[in-house]
Amino acid sequence: MSTNRLIENISQLREVEIDVLHAMEGEVSSASIPYETVYREFQSGCWQTALLYTPEGGNEDGTVRDGAAIPTELVRKLPAIYQFLEDLGLDYFTVRIARNSPDSWLWEHRDYNELAAQKSRLRLHVPLVSSPSALVHFDESAICMASGWIWKLNPTVSHAISNTGLEPRTHLILDCYVNQRLREMLHHEILQQDCVQQLPHLTPEERKALINQAGILLTQNGMREAEEYLLKTFHKFNLGGETSYDLVIDFYKGIGFRSRENYWISVQFSHIHRRAKVDVHETMESLQSTVFSNLHNLSSLPQFEILQSISQTCRHCSGLEQLFVRGSLARGDFDLNSDVDLLCVVAAPEYINFIEKVDSDIKAHHGALMERWVDTIVKDFGGIGFVYLLQTEKGPFQLDLYVSCSGHPSFARLATVPHKVQIFRQTPDESQTKAHLNVLLYRLHSKEIKCYISALHGLGPSVSRLLTELGILGFMIAKCLGRGDIFVALSEYHMWQRCFIKLARSKFDKPHLEYGFYHLKRLMAKPSESGHLYEALQAMCDHPLTIQNFREVHRFAMRFALQQFPNEYNQLKGMIQSITQCIEGRRIGSLASHLSPWPNDALHLLKPS
Repeated sequence: MSTNRLIENISQLREVEIDVLHAMEGEVSSASIPYETVYREFQSGCWQTALLYTPEGGNEDGTVRDGAAIPTELVRKLPAIYQFLEDLGLDYFTVRIARNSPDSWLWEHRDYNELAAQKSRLRLHVPLVSSPSALVHFDESAICMASGWIWKLNPTVSHAISNTGLEPRTHLILDCYVNQRLREMLHHEILQQDCVQQLPHLTPEERKALINQAGILLTQNGMREAEEYLLKTFHKFNLGGETSYDLVIDFYKGIGFRSRENYWISVQFSHIHRRAKVDVHETMESLQSTVFSNLHNLSSLPQFEILQSISQTCRHCSGLEQLFVRGSLARGDFDLNSDVDLLCVVAAPEYINFIEKVDSDIKAHHGALMERWVDTIVKDFGGIGFVYLLQTEKGPFQLDLYVSCSGHPSFARLATVPHKVQIFRQTPDESQTKAHLNVLLYRLHSKEIKCYISALHGLGPSVSRLLTELGILGFMIAKCLGRGDIFVALSEYHMWQRCFIKLARSKFDKPHLEYGFYHLKRLMAKPSESGHLYEALQAMCDHPLTIQNFREVHRFAMRFALQQFPNEYNQLKGMIQSITQCIEGRRIGSLASHLSPWPNDALHLLKPS
């Protein structure tokens, strides 16, 4: 790491007068300091602190917190330290004495990630007792904080502490808000090269040997020694973008110890990325998003209002990281009948909750005509797709909502999706670190997510779901025929026919629900209850697909549903009416008499002229 880059994270700000330093050191060595062990999960050995300034209201557990700091009773018993701190003119939120015993290790971590992002902070160290064996470690370097200086440390980058010497290391640690006095000190920062040690790169062969040795330690000495052996790699090597936790995770993955692998994934997330769950409302305030560029004059379309309102709904559901518009609205070849295609990218911990929350909000606030239909055709982009029909003042519109999971192996395919426009992102950071975190989080939650998606795909063909599928496909076919897209309409018409066959079998041939079209010949011999069902199905295949014929086919199917499944039909009557209006090309509200009762029982299809 270059000196310029390293000095951003650690530097010497100002020398401390030798008599002042000796006075403070003498006070600490002679006083009875009530040290407490905190952050136990971050360390091995003994790393203890005693609070000198704490935020208003106190922090009895010894952790670092925001707030205007006030002196404790302890610091008033240490007059040289108290006077030194007051003379600096800094804006403290926490000040501590920190003591590291010999053979103590503070594992790789980042600080301040549990604090509000809006404030500018820095940490200062004043070494009182130190040695060349007491080091602070970064990705590529280890630094000995020499006595006699006020040191700046940026704790938001990955760092660790070790003391392999024979004597304790004692520092004053000053957590400060950046004020004018601190800015003046930063103008004079330096970094003496004799304080810096470059760490050697970890080779693939050395990495493999470390993991093998951890296996031996696990067998001979137990889990803790094996884990600490690998955690110390951050202190000894340049890991080339990896973390020490990655080695522990891969070690347990290699031996199939899934529960321990998951434990260390969660530890890495906690120590490196976020210690506590951020409040949802606070998260929303800090979200950064791109603004949808109105490239195609979308505001003239009814879909624009749907797009805006649904995207707002998605943004208010915890876990959303990115949002894309797809399909014709992104390509620019839209028309008044175009679908609204949205693709959400959601963090793994919130994935299932996000889908259920979005689903409930769409039903509650956006005029959903039916239950969500699981899209079994859409390509896998690391998640699952749904289709909704939304009723608006200008008629029903189709919403295709795909929810992708960050870190899923298929998520990489998202880059290949053509014609997508990003309209929202949680953060502009698309770094490898962020991508790595998403993969770890997916690994941690993968079993639950896979089971959830599998369950949604595995829902059996109930009558209500078959009627919903018929409605959606009918809506798609009518749109395609209206545009003249007969090739596309035929493909969806074949799916519509298979769906209707399943509906017919649900009544007359349930044991053979998944059989082919030919098997329905048995219905020719059925009593009059089935009518001329087989002949009607045969006519659907023999006659050309036109808008007139499809209207007749749709009427026949809905009449069949009303006669054979009246309860399910009445539950979905609103959807059936709305879709029928679109297929028939009629105005909203003009079908009340046309739908009840359905006219005649025959299927009259037209041959090509």
